Amino acid sequence: MGYITMGIFNSTLSPLIEQSYHLHWSVFGMVIGAATLAGIIQAVRWAWDPFLPLL
Repeated sequence: MGYITMGIFNSTLSPLIEQSYHLHWSVFGMVIGAATLAGIIQAVRWAWDPFLPLL
């Protein structure tokens, strides 16, 4: 069940962010898009997973 839940989360996060926020920020001359933000969110989630498995 966890594989299905996280698979759905991973595959729908970027389209959901783009549809909801129409995200295109510029930080220090670099454009931050929905895919970049989704990648950062997933990296943070994967980093805390071994330490906080119940969240």
